[in-house]
Amino acid sequence: MSEKHTQQQEHAAPVETETAPAMAETTTSSREEAALISSSSSTSTPTATAEAPAALGIDAEQPEEPEADALRTAGRFEEAVKVVEEELTTIRSQLKAQPAEFKFKQNLAGTLINYSHALHNASRSNDAFAAIKESIALWRSLRETWPEKVEGHLAGTLREYSNQLEGAGKMQDALKAVEESLTIWRSLHKAKPAEYGEELAEVLINHSDMMGSAGQHQNALKSSEEAVQIYRSLHQVQPEAFVKYLASALLCYSNALSRTGRNADALQAIGESVAIYRTVDKAQPAANSQRYAHALATFSYRLAEAQRFEEALKAGDEGIAMLRCLGNDAEVAQNLVIRSKFLSAMGRGEETTNSLEEALKLYQTLHKAQPEAYGEDVAETLSIYSVRLYQAGRQEEAVDFARQSFQAYRALHKAHPENHQYESMLGATRSNYTVFLMQLGTQDVDDDDEDEDVPPAYQ
Repeated sequence: MSEKHTQQQEHAAPVETETAPAMAETTTSSREEAALISSSSSTSTPTATAEAPAALGIDAEQPEEPEADALRTAGRFEEAVKVVEEELTTIRSQLKAQPAEFKFKQNLAGTLINYSHALHNASRSNDAFAAIKESIALWRSLRETWPEKVEGHLAGTLREYSNQLEGAGKMQDALKAVEESLTIWRSLHKAKPAEYGEELAEVLINHSDMMGSAGQHQNALKSSEEAVQIYRSLHQVQPEAFVKYLASALLCYSNALSRTGRNADALQAIGESVAIYRTVDKAQPAANSQRYAHALATFSYRLAEAQRFEEALKAGDEGIAMLRCLGNDAEVAQNLVIRSKFLSAMGRGEETTNSLEEALKLYQTLHKAQPEAYGEDVAETLSIYSVRLYQAGRQEEAVDFARQSFQAYRALHKAHPENHQYESMLGATRSNYTVFLMQLGTQDVDDDDEDEDVPPAYQ
């Protein structure tokens, strides 16, 4: 997920929300790349955590599902579920006939992981949790008899389970699972450091990500720093194999440093990450464009924090160009909003509003297809756009977009009354709307506006 902050301002002052760049904070990432879910991703921004080999510490004995994978790739998720269910039925029959056979128990535990992924992709979260819990229970049982064969499988599955829990907003349970996974990998690495450094580094990145999300920033920093150290060691031995992982881990490390107020060190870390990606990109153009773009976006943000706005714009524009080529409209829009903040700080008002206008159009198009996913992005961008229009002296337009933002947040708050951020932003955008109306000598906001006043993106 991207990091979103809300600026606290005086009641009568125009309020805008501030959004951190794509990849500046967690979101999909190694959590999804390294998890055994090979394709599912949220509509929110990917996280800036280290990318990890897909094996997740589970070796070649992990059951393969080529037919299910092909269906998933084609977006035929329910059909993929049925294919894995058929495989599960076969394995359960084999195990029933030979209950003591380790191979069948192992295949069942591994296939349950694949089943959980398929269910997750089909938006059947409860069933996905049930499947992966059964897999974990099987690995625990098998570990009692075959610890050396099973420890890595259990640790990898716990890590995947923690990712699913975090995605469901169950942070405490997610932390508990990832910490158990981390404990197992530490033990394995201590016994065989030459074999398990990679897996330990991967789960350290996950741990750092989750600790940061839970507000435990010093612990997050400690884990990300340890991960970078491990990847540096691995990179020295096998530079080509681990160069991308080192670059991505440095991105995570930069975020952790920033969260603890070490901005200069954060800028240095992300600068090193970008330099590595540039080198890799020269050798393999476009092979790592997505992560390179994410690193550039974070680099841009860190440069802006240091008031180096021209450099920030240059890095940000390079990242946006890559995201355009990749067709990633959501991240293009988010980074255009960030770009507008840099332009505004430089006093380039027309470019500021142009950048926001493009971002808003992209978000509104995305919202039409996925209203639940992009409603907040539309509302937030409307709010920022209205403030910039007001600052540019375009007061009538500012009133119109402030009204739309107010109405958008009112719709969000009505749909999600438990979300306190929506309630806060409803009050803030109402305040903006009131201020802008008063400047035009118009009446105050009418809370009983007719439904036709709801902005087009919400109709």
